[in-house]
Amino acid sequence: MKLQWIGPALALYAKLTHKASGKTLLSGYKSVTIGNSDEASCTRSVKKSINQIAALLIAAGLWAPSSQASDKPEPLPCGTPKVTAYKEAAGIKEFPQSIEVVPNELSVQFYLHKLPGGDTREAWSFVTEGLAKAGQPEMVMTILKRNDEKASEFPLEPIKFFKTVLALAKDEKLVQAGDYTELSTDDKGFIAPQFIGAIYLPAKPLEGVSIPESALAVIPITPEEMDAYKIGGASRVSGRLSNQDKFYPYPTWCDRGRKSVFSPEDIKTMKAEPINQAPTESLYTAGVSAEGTRLSLSMPSDARESLVEILKKLPDDAPLKIELGVDPRANAFLIWTSGEPRAVAPPKSKGSIVSGSYIELLPGVKKTEFARYGDGYVVMLTSEEWTKFKSAIFEKKDRSITATTGGEFIDFEVTFPMVAYRDPISHLDYSPEKDWKLYSAKGEDTLPSAKSNEKIILLTEQNLIASYIDATVLSNYILEIDKTAKDHFAETPQSIEYELVIQCDLSPENKANYAIAAKPSNLSSDLVKGLYFKLESLKAPASKGDVSFQTILNIPVKK
Repeated sequence: MKLQWIGPALALYAKLTHKASGKTLLSGYKSVTIGNSDEASCTRSVKKSINQIAALLIAAGLWAPSSQASDKPEPLPCGTPKVTAYKEAAGIKEFPQSIEVVPNELSVQFYLHKLPGGDTREAWSFVTEGLAKAGQPEMVMTILKRNDEKASEFPLEPIKFFKTVLALAKDEKLVQAGDYTELSTDDKGFIAPQFIGAIYLPAKPLEGVSIPESALAVIPITPEEMDAYKIGGASRVSGRLSNQDKFYPYPTWCDRGRKSVFSPEDIKTMKAEPINQAPTESLYTAGVSAEGTRLSLSMPSDARESLVEILKKLPDDAPLKIELGVDPRANAFLIWTSGEPRAVAPPKSKGSIVSGSYIELLPGVKKTEFARYGDGYVVMLTSEEWTKFKSAIFEKKDRSITATTGGEFIDFEVTFPMVAYRDPISHLDYSPEKDWKLYSAKGEDTLPSAKSNEKIILLTEQNLIASYIDATVLSNYILEIDKTAKDHFAETPQSIEYELVIQCDLSPENKANYAIAAKPSNLSSDLVKGLYFKLESLKAPASKGDVSFQTILNIPVKK
């Protein structure tokens, strides 16, 4: 979606003294370096000598420890797929099409389509099929088509790149969202001369493109952008790309004619910022955002598990900078500038919940304080509050901490959202509480307890939904289900409030199957059977594939 500017300039925080460290792993597109944020050990080294006194000096801005670690990259061969296949493909005028890059192992589907957000420009998208079998998430690379190019004149570099990625995956060299690939200095450019590598971000829906679940978008970047990545992480780069392309939360396509979003002067300024002197970890699936006077850190299960291992290795009261992804709860995102920081947001957004690219934890200070700094946030904790924070992470318990001195934010909280929603109908991974009962068309069954709020849950990956059914059509259908359920219960007085889960499974045959769960468990089975009958009478929308979702409703007391 297109973005808009929001609000006044954001204030900088006080002076801090930190410097980011880095780590290099082995991999190769010809000769490359891949940065991986999910090593079992701390992926960016932690200075073992930092102690409580040092942390206090850091917080006071009087001392700046440094932490560096790297491994020398080794060159790996870059295979070349069959040239004849590309020559044949070059004559293709109809899309989508597919090329078998490695027989029985890797295929690449390529599409010609318009960009999202109402942009009328055309692009090619290259989508892998087969990487997941080797343990590597499938990938998507989207390249903007120039006006003077024919549809059949698509570039070949993505196909060659994906073959190399497969070879690396077989060698257990894998990348996830937030990671990067850097070419050797001997290479002449990747996709276009100014690009020396790529970062990997969660793929976003593209009209007319079938994108696999959990696929990664490959985003080519320039030398300055690579420098910015190594200092501030993937979100620092994607935030500026969002600004350049006026697209929120970030564009997933490559314009081969674009200029770098950072200048050499930007990098020089960035390196000099005191915030960059702390040991640094990347937890891309986690997010931090500010709303009003509350600062909130969201730690999904995978990010929490990584942070547990990091904290175990971290010396007592040592500072830690965590690079994060775009917080899905936010409606705006901070971007780095050499002057006053700014934020971007989608159209019509109020910019009331602002995500940051990092959070820096500074323990061992005298007073607890939270503030914004640049394109991220700083949390300064006393030793006692630091212990409570770590306990929350280890025990996976939500915790809120209140500032003890003046500052931009009063409260700081850490929460642990579910990564994948499951429900009382499927019995899988649903937050437990009590008293759910499953109602079938024939009877009722007692289920494990669960907790929910009124909302819509998409059980099918959003990228697939976008390729199967029009969003407006699906939205109208869900609203029709909600109205049918609420009207049905309005006809029969209820003495207490109920929570109702309606699951709908749409099939390509324009059929819909329903399942219903309710809490408390004393809802009349006959009443629910009547709802089944009404739902089954609704006309199911056309869908190109299987789509499953749940709508969770509150049925109020009938007065």
